[in-house]
Amino acid sequence: MRKAALYPTLWRWHFYAGLFVIPFVMILSITGAIYLFKPQLDVWQDSDRRNLSSANIVSVDTQFNAMRAAYPKAVFHHYKLPVQKNDAAIFHVALNEGVMRDVYVSPQGEIIATVNPDDRISAFVSKIHGTLLLGSFGRYLVELAASWAIIMIITGLYLWWPRGRKYAGILWPRLKAGKKLFWRDIHAVTGFYISGLVMILLLSGLPWTQVWSSGFNMVRAEMGWVNNVEQDWKSSKQNNRLRVNQLHLEHDHKAMLEAQNDDEFSSIISANITDDKVISFASLDAAARSQNLIFPIIIKPQKPIKNDSEIKPQNWKISSQTQNRPLRSSITVNNNADLIEKQDFSDRHIIDQIISYGIAWHEGQLLGWFNQLIGLLTAIALLVMSISGIKIWWQRRASNMTQSGAAFLSAPPKTKLQSKATIIIIMICALLLPMIALSILPILILDYLIFRRFDSV
Repeated sequence: MRKAALYPTLWRWHFYAGLFVIPFVMILSITGAIYLFKPQLDVWQDSDRRNLSSANIVSVDTQFNAMRAAYPKAVFHHYKLPVQKNDAAIFHVALNEGVMRDVYVSPQGEIIATVNPDDRISAFVSKIHGTLLLGSFGRYLVELAASWAIIMIITGLYLWWPRGRKYAGILWPRLKAGKKLFWRDIHAVTGFYISGLVMILLLSGLPWTQVWSSGFNMVRAEMGWVNNVEQDWKSSKQNNRLRVNQLHLEHDHKAMLEAQNDDEFSSIISANITDDKVISFASLDAAARSQNLIFPIIIKPQKPIKNDSEIKPQNWKISSQTQNRPLRSSITVNNNADLIEKQDFSDRHIIDQIISYGIAWHEGQLLGWFNQLIGLLTAIALLVMSISGIKIWWQRRASNMTQSGAAFLSAPPKTKLQSKATIIIIMICALLLPMIALSILPILILDYLIFRRFDSV
C-alpha cells in the first residue's frame, strides 16, 4: 500500500513544483541561451572600438595619462589589455558620482568612449538571469526556483520510469496517438534526454546563490577545504575579506565603491610592496603578454589609484578573465614588472577546480562552440518541456471542468496514504537545499488550506 502511494504523491509534488517553476524556467532558459554567446556579443558591441588605425600609436602610459587627464577625480581600478595593438585600451574607473565606467582610449591616446559596463547586452541579460531585475529578492526567487527544479527532475524521472511499458512514449514520442498522449510524450521523453544536462546546470549555478552558497562556504571553512589561493568564483554573499579578493575578478561594482575607503581593504592591499620605482604600464603590458595568459586580461593594482594623486609603489596582479575558467592563470609583479608569484588552475583547491569546470560549462565556454550548441539545445528543450507541461495541465483542467464543472488547479489526486520514500526524498532535498526546507512548510499549509478546497479532486 505504501508503494502504491508513491506514484500519486510524487505526481502531485511534480505538479506543484512545475506550476511554480515553469515561469522561471522559461525566463532563465531564454536569458541563459543568450548569455551563452557573451564573447560574441561583447566583441560585436566593441566592434567600433577594435581594429582602429595603426598610425601614430602611443604607449600604454600615454593612454593611461590621457584617461587621468580626462577624469581627474576618478579612481582607477584596472586596465584591460587590448587583444590587438590597434584595439582601444580599456581603463575601468569609478567616477566621482559613484558609478563605474569603462574608458576607451584609442591607440593614438584619445578618449573615444566612456561606457557603463552594466549597459552591455551580456551584463543586462546576466542581471535578468541572476536577479530577475529584482535585486536580492530576485536572487532568492531564482534560488528557490532552482531548488524546486531539482525536485521536479527527480520526481519527473520517477514518473517517466517504464514499469514494463514499451519503448514508444519512453524513448520516443507517439506522434499519432492523439493530442493528449502526444503532449505527454513530448514532455516526458524530452525531460528524460535532458535531465542530466539540466541537473548539471542547476548544480553548477548553486555557488552563485544567496542561501546555499553561504552555507557551503561556512562548511568549507569549518572543514578546512580551502587553501591560500583565492576562489575564482563569487557567491551572492561573501564575507568582507573574500569580497575584497573578488572585487575585480567578478566586476562587483557596488563592492568596488564600498571598498575604496574600507580600512580592512587598505591593510590588505598595502602588504608586500617591494619597490619604490613608479610603475610603467608598458612594462606591465609586456609582462602580461610574455606569460601567454588567455584573453581577456586585466591588470589591477592592489589598491585603487586616485587619478588626482601620485601613483605610490605597490604590487600588481595580472590575471586572465577567460570564461573557460580551467584555462585561467594569474601573476603578481612588483613595480619593475618582476614576477613575484604565478598561480595556475592546478594551484586551486580541488573543490574550486570542480566548481570552475561547472561554471565554465554553465556559461557555455568549457568546450567552445560545442558547449554553446549543447547549452542552446538544452535551453530550447527546456522551453519545449515548459510549453508541453502547460499544455498537459490545461488539457487536464479542461477535462476536469467538463466532468465536474469546477477545477481551480486540477492537481493530481491526493492520496491519504503517505509514502516513506516521498518523505525521505523531501528530507534529503531539504537537507541539501535550504530553500526547500524554508519553503516546504508554507507549501504544505497552502495545499491543506487552499488548494484542496478549490480543486475538483
